[in-house]
This record gives sequence, C-alpha cells and structure tokens, in this order.
Amino acid sequence: MTETAIRPWFKFYPNAWRSDELLRPCSIAARGLWIEMLCLMHKAAPRGYLLINGEPPTETHLGDLVGVPTEQISELLRELESAGTFSRSRAGVIFSRRMVREEKKSREAVKNGKKGGNPSLCETTGNSEGVKGQDKPPLKPKRTEDRGQKDKRDNSLPVAARDAAAGPVEVIQALDAAIVTHFGPGQARAWPHATDRLFAERWLAEGISVEVCRAVFDAACGRKAKAGARPPGMLKYFDAAVREAAKTVAARPAVGGGGYDPADPVQRRRADIHAERVKALLAAKVPPAIVVAGGDWGAMADDAFRAKMAEMSGGGHA
Repeated sequence: MTETAIRPWFKFYPNAWRSDELLRPCSIAARGLWIEMLCLMHKAAPRGYLLINGEPPTETHLGDLVGVPTEQISELLRELESAGTFSRSRAGVIFSRRMVREEKKSREAVKNGKKGGNPSLCETTGNSEGVKGQDKPPLKPKRTEDRGQKDKRDNSLPVAARDAAAGPVEVIQALDAAIVTHFGPGQARAWPHATDRLFAERWLAEGISVEVCRAVFDAACGRKAKAGARPPGMLKYFDAAVREAAKTVAARPAVGGGGYDPADPVQRRRADIHAERVKALLAAKVPPAIVVAGGDWGAMADDAFRAKMAEMSGGGHA
C-alpha cells in the first residue's frame, strides 16, 4: 500500500491561507495554480516536491495537468516565485517549504513511535525498550499561537528574500489603509488587484519609498472621497502621481546657483529640509504638481513654510 493510499489528505489551514502575506497579494489565478501544485506535491515522492513519476514536469506538462495554457502557466509561476510562495532545490525542483517540514515531522513521529514513543523519555544507556513505568517530565506550557503565524516565522526564505517580498506588500497595504480611512470599512477591497504587485515592485525597484506611495494614496483618496467618487481599485491608477511625487522628493536644490554638491554640509542640510517639507506637503494632500512648482522649500524660514503649508492644504491651491 502506498503512502498516499494511507494518507489521502494533507493539512490545510484556511486562516493561514487567507492571511499569508506572501500569497495574499497574488492573483486569484496564481493562488488557484498553487493549490493545484500542492495537490500534486502531496502525491509526489519525496512528498512536498513538484515531481511527476520522479521527474519535474515541464511547464507544458504542468499546464496539461491543471488545465491551463502553457503561456499562462509561465506567467503564473513567475508571479508565485516573485512573491516567495515556493522555493527551488539546488536541482531547480519546486517545493513547498511547509509541506516538506510537515513530512519531516511526520517521519520523525513514526520513527519515534516504533521505538516506544518520545525519545526524550527513553533510557540513555542504549536500551530501546518502551517507556512504561518511567516518570513523565513536567508538561511544557501550551502555546496558543496561531498555526498560520507559526508557519510564517519558520519559513526558510533568506532574510533578503523575505524583505523583498514584504516591500510590495507594504505598498499594497498602504493603499488599502487609505481606502478604509477615507471611504470607510464598507468600501475595503476584498483582494488586491492582480497587477498591484507588479506596480509596487516596479516603484520600489526605482527607489520610490513606501512613504511617498502612502502620501500619494492618502491625498488622492481624500480628494476622491470629498468629491463623492468611488475609491481607486488598483495601484496602476496612481502610477503617474507616484512617479511625479518621487521626482519632487528626490529633487536636491542647489544653494547659490550651480549643481547640488552633497559634500557641502550647508547644501546637504538645506536639501534634507526640502525633502522633509515635500513629504509633509504631500501628506497634507497638496497635489504633487503644486509641490513641484513651489521650487526650493528648504530655503523658507520655518514660520513662512508653516503659513504657506496651511494656505495650500486649506484649499489655497485649488
């Protein structure tokens, strides 16, 4: 009898699935492919690896197995891999980190059971007899953490990969927060748009910070809510505004003419003040075009800047 005949199921935690920060931003098509891949990996030997009769399937073969065209399979696999959903072995075989861990634990439990139970309770003299009659160790405090949360902390992604995956998620969450803040919880998106991760990754790769994105989202959602319009449904809507705001924040005005010299402490301090004030203006919902037209914000005295900011954010720029 085969192992899959003995165990025709695998553990599935709905809460962990729906709250997984690496999987949630993926499109519904990519998530559908992933659950199909999990089913195939459950039947594979070794369990947890995407193998068919001991060999990794080609994209065409995988498409035939799940009923998806090859060109779409390629795109969905790239989406899942860029999100850090699965890993690859040194041979390039796709595998599920969680399923591999669970299989290892299962095999250890079976092995320990044949020896009489928990190996920590057995004699250390080499006697492999059962543990009947021995004192039990004190019970460990019961852990109440959510299984899904535990799985996230234990994942085997390198730190750099986890950080790269978390950045786009933070951008997407910033939009969701802005929508809820200005339109109310009833207008919250059920899921991110399929293209959200693409735009978030593109912005971050170009050096645009999450803070700039958040300021643009908040300003735009505030204006749309005030106008009675519907909330934006995707990051693509903000592409031009985010890029314009990023150019404004990145601007480094020169002191006394000429180019910006980062070695000059006076210019560097003034440029830093300019960048901080630009962020404050964007957060106050001043349109990026107006902020750009303002020129060198670092040259203003504090009182003058506060007065100008109050005027602009209060509607003086309309």
